[in-house]
Amino acid sequence: MKKHLILLAALTSLPAAANDFSSISFGAQYGIDDGLSDSVIGHAESSLGGYGRLSWNFYDHIFADYNISYSSFDGPSFQSQHFSTTTYASTTKQDFGIGYYFELGSYSPYIKINKTSFKQSYKGTTGSFTPGTPPDISDASYTADGYGLELGSFIHMSENWTLKVLGSISKLEESGQDIDLYETYAISDTKFGSNWAFEAALGYRKLKAQGADLGEFMPQVGLKYDF
Repeated sequence: MKKHLILLAALTSLPAAANDFSSISFGAQYGIDDGLSDSVIGHAESSLGGYGRLSWNFYDHIFADYNISYSSFDGPSFQSQHFSTTTYASTTKQDFGIGYYFELGSYSPYIKINKTSFKQSYKGTTGSFTPGTPPDISDASYTADGYGLELGSFIHMSENWTLKVLGSISKLEESGQDIDLYETYAISDTKFGSNWAFEAALGYRKLKAQGADLGEFMPQVGLKYDF
């Protein structure tokens, strides 16, 4: 992640055009599990996470961006006279991308190549628990890395309301296993100043691998600042 941020910082030293592709946004993310965290902790309850997006139009119609999203989930608690533990899980996805956009009136479609990383960490069990007997607890994490293609567009619905829709597919690999990661987002920006906007988004991601087809929703609420 550090080398991606260093590269993006170098690009941001170049002059930028004030448009949809030069901005920073951040806020809270409330992950809703669709099997992804259930698979490692048995029963995943949503908890608070966060997200961040940084984009810079550093030359003509070419831009670079960095995106991170983090979801947290609480799992079952196990207690006995001699044993007590709480299970949990989290997912973190990061993208560093280079893209090109077009100007078509109220629309700004784009295409982007991403360097993608997806990490899942957990402490949990999917087995049954017998009172008086410690459950079988797994405490582990894995990270899948690869590259992806993203297509999307900004749509200017009105002077103060902009909608961004996007879809991406990434080909990842972890310990010799191939993983397909699909993701879609609808992001609504409502301006309340010359540069600031209230941001509300809904994302969904799906991981597909041999014998696995798991997903999660990512509702987001935050603020956006246009450079």
